[in-house]
Amino acid sequence: MAPNATIEDQLASLELVSDPYPLYGELRESHPVYWSEGWNAFLLTRYDDVVDVLRDYRRFVNAGRYTLFMEQLPPERRTEFGQFYEYWTKPGFNLSDPPDHALVRTLAKRFFTRRAMERIRPRVQALVDELIDDVIEQGEADLVRDIATPLPATIIAELLGLPTDDVVWFKHSTLQYISFLGTGAPEPETIRRSEAALLELREWISGVVDELRREPRDDILSALVAAHDSGEMVSEDQLLATCIDLASGGDELLTHVIGTGILSLHQHPDQLRLLREDPSLLPLAIAEMLRFEPPFQQDWRRTAADTEIRGVPIPAGSILRLMLAAANRDPRVFDEPDVFDIRRDPNRHIAFGFGIHLCVGAPLAEVELDIAFSTLLRRLNGLQVATDTFEWHPSNGPRGLKTLPITFRPGPRVSAGSRLN
Repeated sequence: MAPNATIEDQLASLELVSDPYPLYGELRESHPVYWSEGWNAFLLTRYDDVVDVLRDYRRFVNAGRYTLFMEQLPPERRTEFGQFYEYWTKPGFNLSDPPDHALVRTLAKRFFTRRAMERIRPRVQALVDELIDDVIEQGEADLVRDIATPLPATIIAELLGLPTDDVVWFKHSTLQYISFLGTGAPEPETIRRSEAALLELREWISGVVDELRREPRDDILSALVAAHDSGEMVSEDQLLATCIDLASGGDELLTHVIGTGILSLHQHPDQLRLLREDPSLLPLAIAEMLRFEPPFQQDWRRTAADTEIRGVPIPAGSILRLMLAAANRDPRVFDEPDVFDIRRDPNRHIAFGFGIHLCVGAPLAEVELDIAFSTLLRRLNGLQVATDTFEWHPSNGPRGLKTLPITFRPGPRVSAGSRLN
């Protein structure tokens, strides 16, 4: 980044994704409520401001927050991407407010309780061992490709009752369909790519929904289909949007946490040594990974009416970009926030959000991350990151590594496990 680059220059730079934290710090201390012309949004970077907005779902709403990205385009472009624009106006799980949100959340929480997630520990452990078995005799792997990607995608597919044979395709498609988020005014080619992926996902989910109507099961998607067919959900579009939200919402973020978590330990060998010496620190270490490198750097809200934050007037209908990653390093809340400290306790990170939209899959994430990190550190002796250069996905929303080459001492395979049913 050029030494005299303006804030707008930095926000527009592709270099931002590799290390956004210096800019976040500048904004947090000097411009905590910052209007960005390039991003067409107000950026909030202080912890208390971000939490206040997430808490107040009446003044700061979900509905329509993504369509405002599209409204930055000229009218003829919006017409060109009409199907994509219309999709984001539907009140799916991630774009709904009470009372619609409460219905879906109540259904989903029934399946994502901590007790229910503890019951799938054996399956998660078996899958992690299977994935490690595939590489352990080689002494090297790409952590992102070989373990961090298939693990959460397979588990969420099995939980939701989705075809696991399509996991690789599904993972690629969901990454493409959210690729327009986390940028300023999205480029037409980015939207075109996202729209194509969305249309494929809708067709695929429609087939799954039709099958569940014929043969319902005891899973989340079957419950959603039943809710729609009994008149509780407004439309088929709302049903499909909600299914896509639930299916795609968590697996990509867990992939990012596994990758950046191992990288953080590699870059802080004293903390890795502490964790190896005292494995009971793992829950605190995972919380610190989420705080230090949150997989979703920001969230969005739309103002329902004219308002004011820190003396800055904000018109109704404005986009607020809630910079979760900046808030997670606010020195007003965290001592030495730029220090990676696996003994940090308490740790009030907001990587999973806050308030009524707190990630419903957090209990699943906790189980998967606990088993993934404990097993990687136990089975991959001499684990090292095998590169000094890192390629990040080009988004300031979901932020994660494209690859992470690792080496380790070759070891023995273990027996495989069974599926989640």
